[in-house]
Amino acid sequence: MRRGGITELLESCYPDVLNGLPYAHKIVNAIVRAFPHRLNERELSRQLGMSERWVRSLCRDVFKNTFGQLVRRIWVHQALRMMEHTGLDNTEIALHLNYSEESSMARDFRKELGCGCAEARKRLLNSTPLELIKQAFLLVVKAVPTILLPLWYGNFRFGFDEVLNSAVSSSC
Repeated sequence: MRRGGITELLESCYPDVLNGLPYAHKIVNAIVRAFPHRLNERELSRQLGMSERWVRSLCRDVFKNTFGQLVRRIWVHQALRMMEHTGLDNTEIALHLNYSEESSMARDFRKELGCGCAEARKRLLNSTPLELIKQAFLLVVKAVPTILLPLWYGNFRFGFDEVLNSAVSSSC
């Protein structure tokens, strides 16, 4: 299970990005090489010879997420894969993925999937880990316009429909 599925997850979530940008490949390769150790922006920037600000900017521009959100999505996906393919309980999975404790993993699940570990395990009976990640992403993207539509700037209404369409088209 070591490193399994990380590249596939990122390729399915960000297909256009990984095909044309060498820096995106460098970030992905650094994450894959470091797994299961959690990289932070400082370590990544040091490894790649870039500034932290440049890494932050790349992640926002390329992956449409912060580096922390990107790493969280990867770790939740790996935890889901372990739930699907092993008989380990949540505590053992958390330890294998270098979480400090099970509650830290549960917090990541709630942030990424909108549910806890036990509910995610039930959902795995009908879906793959990748499908769960994508479903959760689409729910978040669809909820954003209803929250932001009332925002106006002078007489100009921001184009949230365009934001939604571009986010949904990026799939993950």
